[in-house]
Parts: sequence; C-alpha cells; structure tokens
Amino acid sequence: MAHDIETERLILRLRDERDAVWYRDLVGERGEETLTLEEATARLVRTRDLALETGIGPLTITRRAEGDAIGYGAL
Repeated sequence: MAHDIETERLILRLRDERDAVWYRDLVGERGEETLTLEEATARLVRTRDLALETGIGPLTITRRAEGDAIGYGAL
C-alpha cells in the first residue's frame, strides 16, 4: 500500500527519521521534555513501523519545491 500522497505543491508522507530535528522542536514547543536527537529519531522509527503495520499513522506535510516540513496530519 502506498503511503505518500502527492499534489502539485505538497507531499504527505509517513513521518520517519528524516523528521527528527523538526519533531524534536515540535515536542519542545508543546512544553514536553526536550528530546535528544537520538530519542526523537527512535520515536519516529517506532511510529513509522507501527504505521506500516496498521496502515494508520502521522504524515509529514512538506512543500514539494522547498522540501521543508510545514506541518503534519493523519489519515
């Protein structure tokens, strides 16, 4: 099953270790304990693996041209 959704301007893909820095900052903004880069990476890998098993999981929204993460969602 394909997990990526692509439009002319956006790519929605399963969150994974590429998102570790961005995810670590996001968790910190929520007031949770600041994660190390290794902890953030480990969480993302576990979440991705679970999403691959269940077919449900968080997606990172990136701008196609810039390649930067601008948000997240789940389907």
